[in-house]
Amino acid sequence: MVSAPKFPRHGFYYMVYPLGITDDTTRSILERFEFEVEKRMVWGTTEEIIIFSIGGNDTAILDINESRRNIMEIIKRAKRFSDEIAFLEIEPVEEKFTQPVPWDSRFYYNNKKIAKFNNLLNELAEKNNVKIIKLFEEWKKIDYFKLLADGVHPNDAGHKYIFEKVKNFLIKNYFKNSKIKNI
Repeated sequence: MVSAPKFPRHGFYYMVYPLGITDDTTRSILERFEFEVEKRMVWGTTEEIIIFSIGGNDTAILDINESRRNIMEIIKRAKRFSDEIAFLEIEPVEEKFTQPVPWDSRFYYNNKKIAKFNNLLNELAEKNNVKIIKLFEEWKKIDYFKLLADGVHPNDAGHKYIFEKVKNFLIKNYFKNSKIKNI
C-alpha cells in the first residue's frame, strides 16, 4: 500500500507498506487485510493506492473458484479504503524446478495455472474498474529464468525488474509531475 498525505505544503512524501507474508494465499489475505490497512491509515489525511501482488500460492494450493470468490471479496474490501487499486500479475516460473518445489513436495507450480490465474485477475480487474500491472507475457518474451532465484521467486534482478515496472506504473497513473521519477 502506498500512502500519500494530502498536505500540499509538505511536498513529496509517500509511505510504502509491504504487507506480504510467506505462504499467503487470497484466503489468508482476506483474514488480515482490513486489520492491516486500518492500522496504517490516517483517515481523511491520506490517499491510498493499494497494490496487491497475490496468487502464486493460490495456483499451488487453492481451487480457481475459491480464488475468484476471494479476489472479488478483496476488491470489495479494498474499495472501502481507496478507489485506487491495482493487481500485479504473477510472473512465470521455471517448471523444471517447480514440479514439485524442492522445499515442499506437496506444492507444484506451473505456467498454465499461473496464466489461468492471471486471466482471472485481468477479468475481475476489468469488471471492477481495477488496474493491472502486466508481468507474465513480458517475462515470457525474455530469458526470465535469469530473473528467478529458485524457479519460483525473483532474484535481485527479478525484484529490480518488478520494482521498475511498479514505479513506472505509479508515475504513469498517479505521479506524472512528481519527484518519484528520481528514485
